[in-house]
Amino acid sequence: MLHLTSLLLIILINVGNCPVVLQPPAVVVEYGTSVSANCSTSKPHFGMAWEVPQGAVDLREDVQLITWNLSRLEDWDIKPLCYINIKNQTKPDKRHLPVIVYKTPDNVYNSIVNHTGPVIEGRQYELQCDVQNVAPVHRLTVKWYKGQTLLKDTFFNDSIKTPVNQSATLQISPSRADDAADYWCEAELRLEPAAPQPPPTMKSNPLNITVHYAPQIVSRMNSVLVPIFSDVSLNCSAEGNPEPTVMWSFKNQTIITGRRQSTLTISRATSANAGIYTCTATSLSWSQTREVKVEEDYRFLLISVFIIVFIIIFLIILVAYKKKRTRKYDITRNNNCMAMKPLKNN
Repeated sequence: MLHLTSLLLIILINVGNCPVVLQPPAVVVEYGTSVSANCSTSKPHFGMAWEVPQGAVDLREDVQLITWNLSRLEDWDIKPLCYINIKNQTKPDKRHLPVIVYKTPDNVYNSIVNHTGPVIEGRQYELQCDVQNVAPVHRLTVKWYKGQTLLKDTFFNDSIKTPVNQSATLQISPSRADDAADYWCEAELRLEPAAPQPPPTMKSNPLNITVHYAPQIVSRMNSVLVPIFSDVSLNCSAEGNPEPTVMWSFKNQTIITGRRQSTLTISRATSANAGIYTCTATSLSWSQTREVKVEEDYRFLLISVFIIVFIIIFLIILVAYKKKRTRKYDITRNNNCMAMKPLKNN
């Protein structure tokens, strides 16, 4: 591409001084389609012609412009040459027309190298994009995408101009965030500076990946205080792919199992229910455990006993107080009665 750009720059700089003018100064043409270009001069001459394997134009003296016109170009390395025999010059002026002949791919597809089925989180995998029957390969760019995010560009330096099959690779290490992600590749032909816009492209079908990853328990419960004779529920939930099985166990005995989430209910808890409960999430060959300590909460019982004792003491004091008041009243009444007895006369 740099060579062609430099050549075009030289042509444009010297067009005012050179008697041979090409229009356009370079052409981009798809293999098997039509192409045309003009060669002209403002100088007097003895003849001008297009020298080319396909569509040659014989020497003509009576014109200032000749056209190379081809209905179907079938030469991958064609090099049209316009030459003019300028008067008063010993040698003819010549100019080559730069021609880029291209072919879009027959097919573009991607795959995981030496692997089928789901991928495992954290492992390395190689994706391969195969581009079939494309030319010229040195103008090919393979672009890798995840969703709509561009991940990588791959360029090629092979100078062959005829169609070839070409491959590009991408290394990935998927995470759980990549589950159900679409990876795809795109073949693009860079045909500057005379390229059609937009440039010729072809996309592969999306490669949708399933990521298997270890279960992770998301519940945050570590310990529970349970009032005696009350009910309590222990919840355990986990995320993973495939969906994990969640199991509660106590004293090495499985109590309850569930898919992704499991709830263990303890009714009328006593000291026999106190201890370490284990939640285990399993999926494929992975497992994760979390322990929850269940302890009896005697505060309610102690408070209840204290209240009962307080009430009993209060009642005892109240009864004693009432008895004391009653006895005092009787003594006072008796004393009053004695004071009111009449005196005997002498």
